[in-house]
Amino acid sequence: MARTRLRQGLRLCIIDTEGIEPERLETVPGETLMHAWDPPPRESSRPDSKFWKELAAYKPRHWLLRGPDIVGLSAGQNLEIFEVGRHGIGVMVKNEEEDLVWALQGYVINLAGVAAEQVPSLGEFLRRKGVEDLVNQVATDYQEAKPYGMFDKAHVLLSTLLILPLLGLNVTGWMLTAHSNPGILELCRGLFLFIVCVPIYRFGSSFWGEAFAAHYTYPSFHAIITVCSVAVSMIIPYLFRALGLGIPSTMMMVSSGAMTLIGCSVVQLCWQKRMGRLSKNFWRHLFWGCTVVALSFGVWLLLYAAASVYILLISMQSSFSVIFLPVTTWLLECGTVLGTTAATRMVVFHPRHEGKASAIDGDQRLHVIPCAIACAHGFSEATRLAATVAGAVRTGGTGGITALTLGVFLNLWARSGWGRFSLIWSTSKILNIAPEFVAKRVKPLKVLAPTLFSKLHDEVKVTLGYPRFAVLAALVLSWLLADQLSAIFGTKPMQLPDNWDSALIICGVALAFEITEDMIVLGMDSCLQAPITPKAMEYFQSFECEYPYQCLAVVMRDDYLCPSTYDNVSRRTSVSSMLRKGPSKVAMDTLAVTHLGPRDSTYSGTLRRRFGQRSVVHHAKGLHGLRKCKFVVVLGMTMTAATFTLILLELLLGPSYVYGQCSQPLPLVESLLKALFWNGLTCE
Repeated sequence: MARTRLRQGLRLCIIDTEGIEPERLETVPGETLMHAWDPPPRESSRPDSKFWKELAAYKPRHWLLRGPDIVGLSAGQNLEIFEVGRHGIGVMVKNEEEDLVWALQGYVINLAGVAAEQVPSLGEFLRRKGVEDLVNQVATDYQEAKPYGMFDKAHVLLSTLLILPLLGLNVTGWMLTAHSNPGILELCRGLFLFIVCVPIYRFGSSFWGEAFAAHYTYPSFHAIITVCSVAVSMIIPYLFRALGLGIPSTMMMVSSGAMTLIGCSVVQLCWQKRMGRLSKNFWRHLFWGCTVVALSFGVWLLLYAAASVYILLISMQSSFSVIFLPVTTWLLECGTVLGTTAATRMVVFHPRHEGKASAIDGDQRLHVIPCAIACAHGFSEATRLAATVAGAVRTGGTGGITALTLGVFLNLWARSGWGRFSLIWSTSKILNIAPEFVAKRVKPLKVLAPTLFSKLHDEVKVTLGYPRFAVLAALVLSWLLADQLSAIFGTKPMQLPDNWDSALIICGVALAFEITEDMIVLGMDSCLQAPITPKAMEYFQSFECEYPYQCLAVVMRDDYLCPSTYDNVSRRTSVSSMLRKGPSKVAMDTLAVTHLGPRDSTYSGTLRRRFGQRSVVHHAKGLHGLRKCKFVVVLGMTMTAATFTLILLELLLGPSYVYGQCSQPLPLVESLLKALFWNGLTCE
């Protein structure tokens, strides 16, 4: 059942009541459906259970959990099961003072007191209850209630380690065969890049394939278009030779395969329309797929331009370069996230919410949306590193450290939440004294408030900032290895690059900054979270639970019911009816107000109350229990970011320098002219 529910994007919570006294378990008749989603605290998970090895239940972040929730009752806690008719609809766990500890809404299967021999199988038990279709039943309402796909940290680490041999083999092989005879040269060029492109194209088949053709992308579809894309990239060198264009660049070969992926995905969409599956929403799927392509390729090309302008400013010895690179890459990254949020709201969420027949099919949240955000972050981080390394090589100095420092402050400003809060708070204060016509038109929350996607963006930053460093490690190892092998194969000796000591210093500083930034953000998440003001709380209450702009899910109010009121409330009253007796009204279908216990007494809670936040807030329900993307997708995503770093170095320093044929980088104009094809790896 755990596997089935996880595949459906739903949750499974197993409450172990073995050895619990009967008086601590109670069935309570409820009046209506519980509006409760206050998940068990992290310390209640049991990683030593038998589910650990099979389903990997662990919690790397405060709202991440994979596998089932496996919880038990602590000392002094009681379990209440709410029922409507004969069906359990939710559970509440309270302490000895009758304060709510945690609560969940959902169908309850009560096996307490049932002997194992009386339950031959879960299916048989559900059949006796008259709900045998529960396991496989998923209503269409759950299409937007599924948690997002995510890049698992272990998978990202393994993928980063695989970059070293895969990319290193490509670079070393090309260094040794760059001056081969025609025919062999084209074969080696395609063969060595084939190793790098296979995981990239497999990732692209999920990314763009699902954007265009939704869930009609079968394993055979992924395999076919991956093979087609690899074949096209291997044919490109021979085509360039026939046209007399020289050697295709890495950017040209990778992009040609990507264009093949997109073309095959459009063909699949047209085929599904012909088969009658996507006929009603064909144009919306086509528009959504084109939007995803524009977002991913758009940020790719704009970051190319930003890196080139940065090198140009450095060559002009302009102090503006220190500000230009971090600010531009940060704005492009945030702009891509905002664009993805707006496009998802307009193209995916609203048509589904309104019940239109032309709504997008399939779960776009498993691969498409997370990968679009991951592309923006991975490419931006690669640009910052590659541009500052190229600047160090061209100038022989370490002035890029200043740009990296500013980039760290911008990332901390965005990731910690305090920069966003201070801007909203100060703008609101200014609007209080501004003329009325200005205050009515300027709404800082609409522009600056965090969203579900910005929270997802924060999580991506923890995992995808490191693959770029593997590229530089692979380059250094390839230079050393190719220099040793050149004597054995009788090829031209490698020209070990000049000024690479400055580049390694930049790389080391960037890695130290990345680790420090993550440690600061993770520390602030646990002890110094930015507050949410009452106005922001009202703003979020106007959204549906699964609205893309909704970044809250559970508000635990310490002031919603006073202790005297709570003591007079019957324990047999449902949460929703208790809330209706409270002093204020809330949108019951948006934010779930569930916690009626004491206020947060930590330093972080005290600080937030000083800024007007009298509630304890959990992050969005859509982000709880994030599903892991497949390893092939994670490997392809990290390899894409790594290849982008290599392509940028080729663009900014020239391919002859990167591949060890020249000790000095080419002039900037010459290297930019080699963006698409090379007339041999010459030093002129």
